Amino acid sequence: YRIIHMKRLMKRGESGPSELSLRVATAVIGVAVLILLILVGGWLGICLLTAAISLGMVDEFAHLVFKGEDRVLKRYILLVISWAVSFFNFFLPRSEYELLIFFFLALFIYFLKSAKGRSERDLIQHFQELQFSLFGLIYLVFVPLFLPRLQAMPFGQHWVMLFFLIVWAGDTLAYFVGKRYGRRKLYPDISPKKSVEGGLGGLAGGVFVALLYKLAFFAALGR
Repeated sequence: YRIIHMKRLMKRGESGPSELSLRVATAVIGVAVLILLILVGGWLGICLLTAAISLGMVDEFAHLVFKGEDRVLKRYILLVISWAVSFFNFFLPRSEYELLIFFFLALFIYFLKSAKGRSERDLIQHFQELQFSLFGLIYLVFVPLFLPRLQAMPFGQHWVMLFFLIVWAGDTLAYFVGKRYGRRKLYPDISPKKSVEGGLGGLAGGVFVALLYKLAFFAALGR
């Protein structure tokens, strides 16, 4: 939501609210929806959450990797596959491997058929985008499918909630520590604003939340 809103404002030439206010608003809304889906939504809720995560990541991923004239079509194909995988997984749980094989082959066949008539330069880019698509299919669509499996385990709701809290705490602490104390760049060629101090702050935030959650809900598990 935060990324989409900022892009819309940039297109209109508006400055809009600060990044901090957008982060706070996104966190408040996101945490409320997250708790409802995990604690109240049951199997439907966790599957909807998984679908939303996959669709959001695939959309951003497609904007980054697809550069050819047919980039819009390829983006929609990946989005449809992401939705279809989540849909079938809801009605056919534990069918991840069969779905992976089917859509892997379907995506591969599409890229082969659409390669006809392309120039040599365009063909190289086309098959590079095939590699990106297959990676995105596995990492962004099928890895999140383990969230419903995780929730079905003993203490599953707690494990899923802890996962998201660690991510949220790490991102939040990395942002504030980086803004306040960030001096040394972490990897400027990839992300110019990220700092070593922010990275360490994010790591500390994730570990701290995990320890607190363990004391509150997993005390019986021991060390």
